[in-house]
Amino acid sequence: MTRPDRERLALALSLASLVVACSSGEGKLAAVSPAQGTARGGEVVTLTGSDFPSNPVVRFGETQAAVTSASDTRIEVVAPPGIAGAVDVAVSAGGNQAVFPKAFTYQALPLTLIDVAWARLPPLPVHGGSAAIADGDHNGHLDVFQAARTEGVWIYPNGGKAAFGTPQLVSVNAAPTMGTPATTPPVDVRSVVAADLDGDGKIDLFLGTTGGTPSQVLLGDGAFGFTPSATALPALFGTEQRAVAVDLDGDGALDLVTVGSAATATGTPGVAILLNDGHGTFTDVTQDRLPEGTWSASGVAVGDVDGDGHVDLFFAGDKEPCRLYLNDGKGTFQLASADAIPDDAAPGAGIPALGDLDGDGSLDIYLPTATQDRVFFNDGTGHFSDLTDVRLGTEASAGVSATLVDLDLDGHLDAAVVDGAGRVRVYRNDGSGRLFDYSGVIAGDGTLPVGDVAVADLDEDGVPDLFASRPDLSRAALLVNWSPLSLPDTDGDGVPDAVDSCPSVPNADQADVHNLPFHCASATTCAAATGCELQALAESSYLFCNKAAATWTDAAAACTALGATLVTVTGADEDAFLVSIGATGAWIGYTDTAVKGTFAWTSGDGSTYADWGMGKPDTTAGDDCVVLLADGTWSNVPCSGTHAYVCQDQRLKPPGPGDACDCSMGSPADGGTSACSDGGADGGDGGP
Repeated sequence: MTRPDRERLALALSLASLVVACSSGEGKLAAVSPAQGTARGGEVVTLTGSDFPSNPVVRFGETQAAVTSASDTRIEVVAPPGIAGAVDVAVSAGGNQAVFPKAFTYQALPLTLIDVAWARLPPLPVHGGSAAIADGDHNGHLDVFQAARTEGVWIYPNGGKAAFGTPQLVSVNAAPTMGTPATTPPVDVRSVVAADLDGDGKIDLFLGTTGGTPSQVLLGDGAFGFTPSATALPALFGTEQRAVAVDLDGDGALDLVTVGSAATATGTPGVAILLNDGHGTFTDVTQDRLPEGTWSASGVAVGDVDGDGHVDLFFAGDKEPCRLYLNDGKGTFQLASADAIPDDAAPGAGIPALGDLDGDGSLDIYLPTATQDRVFFNDGTGHFSDLTDVRLGTEASAGVSATLVDLDLDGHLDAAVVDGAGRVRVYRNDGSGRLFDYSGVIAGDGTLPVGDVAVADLDEDGVPDLFASRPDLSRAALLVNWSPLSLPDTDGDGVPDAVDSCPSVPNADQADVHNLPFHCASATTCAAATGCELQALAESSYLFCNKAAATWTDAAAACTALGATLVTVTGADEDAFLVSIGATGAWIGYTDTAVKGTFAWTSGDGSTYADWGMGKPDTTAGDDCVVLLADGTWSNVPCSGTHAYVCQDQRLKPPGPGDACDCSMGSPADGGTSACSDGGADGGDGGP
């Protein structure tokens, strides 16, 4: 047989095998159109051929597609999300299957992250710590649990596709046997973990604290109700604690690894291993399971680094060396050999991340530091080499925390990093583990600093989103991978009109301050614009103006100019809060100027709470207004006196009559952060 004959025979055999593959029992596939689409999915795809079943199941790779219509010669489906690359398309029914090999190609997403918080996330100002994402109410949609300093944890309930309802502060029951909800305990929460810790299928919370309040576990009821378990956690006092929930000993229950700053004077541990009995009761086994005692650690990453099937621990330290501990499979750890990780990987390290960056099947390390972020690559046995120079390159900003996630669905892990300035930075992976700075693809990130990032598909489009917590009493950001890019962007600021807080005037930072208390984007910008301190408690925000004294009338007018009123005190908790922020000797909104001897709140609130000091009120002389005393009681004094004052505003305000273009509610508190600072340009929306 000649060579051409052999080639023709080989081709014929190849075609014959393809025909068999494409027609093995459930019809014959002739074409798939279109033959490509984005990794997001959603394209309407038509399969043509013959002898198709009446109720076909169609899969793209391993993922089932939604069938919209079917006949014996034509099937129409909606392509499901997928990872970039070619996949088989299969039609099956009754146990038979026809396969069209590599018939559809997914294309990686154009990586463009846009802050859509103004359109999809209630703009609640918080002192945000870390956030956790989980389905806390069992409705099939992922909710956000936002740690809040001085408050506890706020819940953003997701009604589906990132349609978030009104945030609510986590409430707790006083004890497991009691069913009457109480207010959230005064916990200064810096981090939160949301996971099923007691094995009942419902989301529980670990609250990591700081200061003198111990960290704690709250057991969930599946409907956003939580009960503190007195026996759930050993006494871990707040040390800027963070934790990860992971099964360390292979018993199927989630254990906790906590990190923080060790305090020798109080015995507070920096690192702790807490084993779970499966019912949410934890035992501190650090001394027995983790050699060398405890130390200060800034973060921990968990994963099987040596390929033995057991979860190992990589600890990063701000002022301590990094440490790698290997698991024996029963939750006992041994310090890895001295040459396992680079020995100079220590100073200023932040929160690390583990993931397979180069696609070789082993977990690598992304380590943010105060100088140069670093990447360590695993040889598959748990030994790492520092390849920062060739895989990451020089970058100036200090890293604080890192998360590895495939943002563009190309099958390779990218890095989302919060730097020392509070900016979110994105490094895109080319597939070989080389990371390139794509931070310029983020629109709407603005100037407000970010403290932490949590990753999940919140809008249910098959693509991971970034929930970015912000400190300093400012609203969170929700960065989604926006596609298609062709949607209108009238003002050219990179934010599509559909989610732009001001679609007609460029405002890349999306600072629609009119929908925030006192028109303040953050406590820092508020102080710069007004000279007052922004504070918050429960549903209210407060502006404590203690730098310049004012008469009661002038103080009330200043509050009104900010769309607020002098504070109305509704109970002992609020009274104590005002004392705690130093507002003693300050005006509150209680006066008898309307009817002598009859005090009323200028806000019109019908609160009947009063806390008069000894011998007060004294109404023998002219009009009186009320100040707060150092012990929390009140005194009435002449309204003509000058004192500091406290304004009060709604913390989560309803949508206003306009958007960021509308200057009708503008004030000096804008601080130059919104489009209203452009000298009157309002995009023709009717504002001045």
